[in-house]
Amino acid sequence: MRHDAQIVLPPFVISRLIVIVATIVGSRLIPPGASTTLPTHGAAALQPFFRFDATYYQSLWQSGYSGPLAAYHAAFYPVYPLLVRATGTLLIGPELASLLLSNLAFLGALFLIYRIAIRYLEPSVASRSLWILALWPWAIFYSYPMAESVELLLVAGALLLMERGAWVGSGVVAALAGASRPSGILTSLAFAGEFIARVRTPHPDPPPQGGRELRRVMIGGLLSPLGLVAFCLILLVQMGNPVGFLHAQSLWLGPHPRNPLFPITSTLRLVT
Repeated sequence: MRHDAQIVLPPFVISRLIVIVATIVGSRLIPPGASTTLPTHGAAALQPFFRFDATYYQSLWQSGYSGPLAAYHAAFYPVYPLLVRATGTLLIGPELASLLLSNLAFLGALFLIYRIAIRYLEPSVASRSLWILALWPWAIFYSYPMAESVELLLVAGALLLMERGAWVGSGVVAALAGASRPSGILTSLAFAGEFIARVRTPHPDPPPQGGRELRRVMIGGLLSPLGLVAFCLILLVQMGNPVGFLHAQSLWLGPHPRNPLFPITSTLRLVT
């Protein structure tokens, strides 16, 4: 664990310092009113981090999928707002809790990713991969009050559990990933690939042992999409539309044929 910390902490600390400084300095260059910021009741020091999607997440952990902007809120999945609401009750407030949660989740994800990388790569390459991830321009969002870092942590956790043969536990974590962001559901494809590979390739263990392992893979795979199913149920109860997240994506991207979701959302409008 100490060795892992020596590898993980430098890219995390250096990259997060760059993000914090760049965000604060950059926010002062934005003309007043040019972008959405944290409402005035929030701490002024945190306002540079609460722009664009972060304001929608803030509205979600305050009021859920209801109100005049519910159709837009449905584009944002529930795991992160629920975690912020839970941790925000610890006397630190939801805004500060959201920032701590995002950064701690990214730190945890780096540890898990390193554990996976070291199994397949040379130590120097595994270490370098963390620097590339942490310094990648889009990695700024792992320090903002958004769900990206939580999804990364959950996906990395699910994959690491798969590596260790804990298929049922991996399915539970993958289900949480599927309820964190739209791309989280893609973790289910790993279960499908593993199941197909085991069916097509004879297992080296005797039939009873191999059969039990195959059942565990199947159970994990069946668990993995349940997070998305739960999200659909939340939207059904609060909005009356279980696929509101698809409609919301269309609202964000626009009802244009070049929108990759246009065929799906157009069809859904006919039947919902």
